Amino acid sequence: MKTLELAGRIQYFTIDHLYQAGIYSSPSKSTARGHLRDLKNYGFLTESHHGVSAGFGRLPTLYGLTPKAVKYLVDVEAHDIEKIKVSKSQKNQEYERRSPRDYFHRVGVLDSVLACLLLLDKRGVKEDFLELYFRLLGMHQAKRTAIELEHGRLEPDAILRFKTEEKERFYLIEFYEDTTDQERIRRSIIRHAEAIHSGAPSIAFGLNIGHRVLMIFRHEHMARSTIKFMNETPEFSDIGDRFLFKTHESILADAFENWANFRGLETNID
Repeated sequence: MKTLELAGRIQYFTIDHLYQAGIYSSPSKSTARGHLRDLKNYGFLTESHHGVSAGFGRLPTLYGLTPKAVKYLVDVEAHDIEKIKVSKSQKNQEYERRSPRDYFHRVGVLDSVLACLLLLDKRGVKEDFLELYFRLLGMHQAKRTAIELEHGRLEPDAILRFKTEEKERFYLIEFYEDTTDQERIRRSIIRHAEAIHSGAPSIAFGLNIGHRVLMIFRHEHMARSTIKFMNETPEFSDIGDRFLFKTHESILADAFENWANFRGLETNID
């Protein structure tokens, strides 16, 4: 059941996410693969295969919930259907799980979001809201993470909100797979700057708090280049502390500590 609950929480997962979540620990992975086959045979899991990538080999399968699995979680395990991450439309479900061109980016987002959720679990905190960029309202509609701005639309990779005993937290999450396209990243953070200045995300969700942006990079040199750009750009002088930086490798090791602010100083997300 933990596997189904994980799928309902982040919508898609690979076998590596089962290990990241501590559901399995055996180095051979044969037990996990056997259980996944059983769940698929029961009609509880969809699976999508993405072939082979040069320099990486066969890409791990992405799994998701079927309508039968959702019914089981609701009817038998008493889960709230509104909190289960699965497409309500069969056409949307097929569209979302077909081979994504952004496979590595999608898995990187899942890695990062799951790391944050596992951190909350350790602290006994449940997320109040989580949305992911690949969850569609409709096949030709905006992403569920879309936030309208005066000069366009912001579509972060994920939105996370939770409340601790001290305060409410509201984060927009971005994962950058790029190794060379610094210009695209700069356009992205300038749009985030507009969102911070206007308060559009908080207005969209009816919140009386500001938000911060968690920026996770596959490659450290891209993070350092982005921090350098922000320090050289006047638009960020009064909002730079609203951006926090981490590498993919670092967030898997520790989602709480060792974030860097735009000055390059160490901080955390508390």
